[in-house]
Amino acid sequence: MKYIDIKMNKIDFIRINRISPRYRVNSTVCPHRHDDMEMHLIIHGHGEMEVGNKTFPVSENSLIISFPEDTHRLILTGNSPYILQYTVFFELTGGHSEFSAMLRRRFRCGIINDKTALLFPEVERLWNSDNELLRQAAEHLLMSFLLGVTAAGDAPVVHPEVEKARAYMCCRVAEKLSLSQVSRHVGLEKSYFCRLFKQTTGETPMRFYLKQKIEFSKELLDAGRRNAEVAGTVGFSDEFHFSRRFKKITGMTPRQYRSRKFTNQGIACRSNG
Repeated sequence: MKYIDIKMNKIDFIRINRISPRYRVNSTVCPHRHDDMEMHLIIHGHGEMEVGNKTFPVSENSLIISFPEDTHRLILTGNSPYILQYTVFFELTGGHSEFSAMLRRRFRCGIINDKTALLFPEVERLWNSDNELLRQAAEHLLMSFLLGVTAAGDAPVVHPEVEKARAYMCCRVAEKLSLSQVSRHVGLEKSYFCRLFKQTTGETPMRFYLKQKIEFSKELLDAGRRNAEVAGTVGFSDEFHFSRRFKKITGMTPRQYRSRKFTNQGIACRSNG
């Protein structure tokens, strides 16, 4: 990569200015900005990070970088009594504008990375040493991590609470779960959970749940089950409600789906014959 400039025993790329280990936030922080870049690693609790005019959920292992032009603040939400975070103030040197732009695209709205739980304590240990070579090692270690994550591109963000919710809903397609039930199951406040789920998956929890119900109903319809029976099996109050929801997701009624399925099977049989 032509924009990287590393020399033995000399960092001409990233320089750590200050590390604030385990900085505890007990209330909403006032909007502020810094002359340096600030890296935030959430290690306990959950809330929201406001960067400029955007607000997004943060939880354990969330990693966000705020840039000198960004006004930002950390906000407590729901039932989280506090947020524990590492903050690292750093700067890029040598005019690496291309990499700076990549960092903005990748980190400004946060990522989830489970490697940070081990990385940041080690960076802190090295940086707080009196040995200059160990302090340089801290800069190398942080730089290596940023390069690796940035080079990985837009890898899917994984939140344990979201994965737990998805599994919970998938196993209960025959029930009538509410948003409150799902959010309680994963231990998050309802509105925060809904925002987190949509940010991660691109859809609301209840739309995801509805889609799982419809996929299950397709299997039942393919097996020859009647519409009214399928409606009751997948937790809809009646056949009309089921048909309307089915069309909302698939663009066709259950009857049209079944008819097209049989038509396509007939075409396939004639082609093979």
